[in-house]
Amino acid sequence: MKRILVLAFVLAFVLVACASRPDYPVEEPLPQVATRNYGKPPATASLWNQDPQSLFGNRRAREVGDILTVIVSVDDEAEMQNSMDATRTNEEDFSVNALFGLPEWANGVLPLGARVDPAVALSRSKAAQGSGSIARQEKVTLELAAVVVDQLPNGHLVIEGTQRIRVNAETRDLKVSGVVRPEDITRDNTISHEKIASADIVYSGHGQVAGTTKPKVGSRLLDILVPF
Repeated sequence: MKRILVLAFVLAFVLVACASRPDYPVEEPLPQVATRNYGKPPATASLWNQDPQSLFGNRRAREVGDILTVIVSVDDEAEMQNSMDATRTNEEDFSVNALFGLPEWANGVLPLGARVDPAVALSRSKAAQGSGSIARQEKVTLELAAVVVDQLPNGHLVIEGTQRIRVNAETRDLKVSGVVRPEDITRDNTISHEKIASADIVYSGHGQVAGTTKPKVGSRLLDILVPF
């Protein structure tokens, strides 16, 4: 009995230790954005110089290394419903009325008034009903600065940006990447996520608040041992 109590105490201690999380989790540094250096184009003496620092310069991101702001505004709502109702009934009878007088003889010798006519009677019915519904609503609104990391031969720009926000022990990581057209960039050097081709937008987080929504190790172990 004492050995069982000791084993139970050790198991409980291990589960509590595995389930606990540090207040300040070890975080990996954000990935560095690699850009291609094509050099700065030579300056011209024209009054309408397109240098972004000039009076009439184009301040939209258009070269490798330029920065623009990506506006992500997602408000999606989806609802799906499905139902099923199936019924099946089957009846089968098999009888032998005459076979060299054997049915009459068997009816006379069988006890309790049993008879061989019909010899086999089968009846089967099956019914299945089911219904399901899915309702989902997502809303994300954020702004993120991205860097032009490459320029395709057709003039399209490849952008990539990361951002990390930490409040106390809660961390939020933002990431966006994709291909944009220079003409889709607005005059204030912003672009909507809807105009980013091959967009990869990641919004994730970890910390104490996110940890409370995940089942502990003991609960996950119990689900594995008793899956039903």
